Amino acid sequence: MSAQTSASTPTGSVTSTASPLNAFQGGVAPSALSWMYRAGLGAVAFAMVLLPAAYIALIGLAGWGVYWHATHNLTVLREAGGRSGIWNFIAYAAPIIAGIILILFMVKPFFARRGKRPLTVPLEAEAEPLLFQFVQRICALVGAPAPARIEVNCDVNASAGFRKGFASFLGNDLVLTIGLPLVAGLNMRQFAGVLAHEFGHFAQGAGLRLTYVIRQVNHWFARVVYERDEWDIKLAETAKSIDIRIGIVLHAARGAVWLTRKILWALMHVGHAISCFMLRQMEYDADSYEAKLAGSDTFAETTARIQTLAIASQHAFGDLSESWRSGRLPDNFAAFVQHKAASFPAELRGKIQEEFGKRKTGAFDTHPADGDRIKAAQTINAPGVFRLEDASTNLFADFGKLSKSVTRAFYEQEHELTLTDQSLVSTEESVKESLENEMQQKTLERFYCGVNIAVLPFKITASQHLPLPDWKASLTELKAARQKSSDLKEAIVATQEKHSEAEVRWIKHYNVCSLRQAHFTLEAKDFEVASTHVPDLESTLDATLAEMHRIESTMQPFSDTAASRLAAALQILNHEASPLEGLQPIKTESAALLTVLRGLSDVLRDLHAIRRRFPAFELLLQNRGNHQDIAKVDTVIAGITTAMKSDLDAIHARLKDVPYPFPHASGQISVSQYAHGKGGYQHDIEAVYTEGNAAIDRLYALYYKTAGRLASIAELIEERINAHSAPS
Repeated sequence: MSAQTSASTPTGSVTSTASPLNAFQGGVAPSALSWMYRAGLGAVAFAMVLLPAAYIALIGLAGWGVYWHATHNLTVLREAGGRSGIWNFIAYAAPIIAGIILILFMVKPFFARRGKRPLTVPLEAEAEPLLFQFVQRICALVGAPAPARIEVNCDVNASAGFRKGFASFLGNDLVLTIGLPLVAGLNMRQFAGVLAHEFGHFAQGAGLRLTYVIRQVNHWFARVVYERDEWDIKLAETAKSIDIRIGIVLHAARGAVWLTRKILWALMHVGHAISCFMLRQMEYDADSYEAKLAGSDTFAETTARIQTLAIASQHAFGDLSESWRSGRLPDNFAAFVQHKAASFPAELRGKIQEEFGKRKTGAFDTHPADGDRIKAAQTINAPGVFRLEDASTNLFADFGKLSKSVTRAFYEQEHELTLTDQSLVSTEESVKESLENEMQQKTLERFYCGVNIAVLPFKITASQHLPLPDWKASLTELKAARQKSSDLKEAIVATQEKHSEAEVRWIKHYNVCSLRQAHFTLEAKDFEVASTHVPDLESTLDATLAEMHRIESTMQPFSDTAASRLAAALQILNHEASPLEGLQPIKTESAALLTVLRGLSDVLRDLHAIRRRFPAFELLLQNRGNHQDIAKVDTVIAGITTAMKSDLDAIHARLKDVPYPFPHASGQISVSQYAHGKGGYQHDIEAVYTEGNAAIDRLYALYYKTAGRLASIAELIEERINAHSAPS
């Protein structure tokens, strides 16, 4: 449902230009928690506290073991003598050193720093009086303390919690965090229900605090089990690089650290298992407040809308990645997400709702499945005391200005992007570009019959698109090429699949060959290859590359036909006597796009070579520290670096004078500049890694975008010609 009233508005809902504070009708009965439920929650919280206590006891046991060995095994040193003395000393000292390291690593999780907190921007009550009053009214109705602070961010979510964590645990120092995309995507009634849900948790009093303890313990276990820091990395690197006699001690310590992580992992799953049922019940209880305030009839609608907005947010982030290649981003992320959600066809929205409705609540889920929550809310059958369906954005003094400010902070602080005044463009322009990109992707698929045109260089010569003496000859060529492309489609798609399979096989064998050249020990079955013998691998690489070239030769007729079709359309466009008028801007644009397409076609083989080598390059860099002789790995890395650097140099030399054809925050730049990484590298390996990544990410995308735009122009020409030729 949009933020405005629609035809699907439930009976009894209201829209008004009056203050939303006057739209609350009646009170909200508290949702009672039975004494058995409270007792169960207390028991679970107590059990959760015991888990870290058990871990502390293990630390104490490890310390006692080190102390006992140090004081009771001194005879090992007294018996030391002669050449065996050093080994006796190691036998005595190794358990002490390994034990101390183990204890340090076991204690470390208690002091582990939290990950970076997501960006939030605080609001002032003086600047947003209506919002604060609205929140306070909902808190009063559900019997929860009002938040001392309200913050906003760019998430599709809302949450309420203790403002200072455990420091606020015994009081009512609360913070409400509101995601602006949620505000933009929900109407006021839906938004009020979401807030009632969040504050419904705080109406649970002691139950909320017990739940907080449970969640914090669960989060702590998850963080310390899965996160790694510099200590872990340094221990692993040191153990592999120093004298074997000391290395044995450090490897023993690593094994002990691994064991403690497994213990933590087991404790984490025990905690999760005993807490998830109670956490689900708390969610059901909070849902009851949402249903009582906003009405049971809108609960399902709100749930579906939030899921749609969440998926729209994921799509929006995909578009941001594409937009940032050109240094341009939408200036209002909340509005951008709303536009993405609005662009979903009804069929897709129905599938989203159906998919989430099918999900079942699992025994180890902390939140009930949407379908179960909706059924529970409908059972309450509450009419709701707030049914106003105005836009939620009306609760803010200037939602657009606030959202733009938060969006910029989100880019700069959360994602650490360096913005200029030219980096932010209107959301309307971003939406337009996003829709154009989607249309061009569909055109690319349609015009080239689903064939990946990047497999072969797609070439139109400098003169091929120039007008023929008679534009009707170009029309004849256009129709013939279009028919031939259609005739070749089925065979070429099957051929392309074979090429893709061969390329995957080549990359797999190149990865194994590179690792074996660096003298890593590998099992053929682990990599799904017939042999790990380097000569066998090199022979397979040569044969596979020859197979790829043979397949490409069979694909060439289709590539030539598609190029002829595009060239014929452009010949008609550029012919002075053609019946098409008012297309001068497209003529200029197509000429610029053709220059880019030719430049990219010339470097495709070099780009393919970089892309195919890159997985092996990454594998070697990732496993470098796992090799006893790092110099052997560095030799192979250096060889790949040299080859990829040569390809990158050739690419940038060819594209340095080719103008980038689309808008860019830096103004007019070359395609080479567009394809560059950040710069400031300390050595060739870092430069090749970053520049290679940038070239792969940007040049393929630019190739498809350019070809897609040219295909759109060609289809426009065909439509115009068909319309002109049709009998009146």
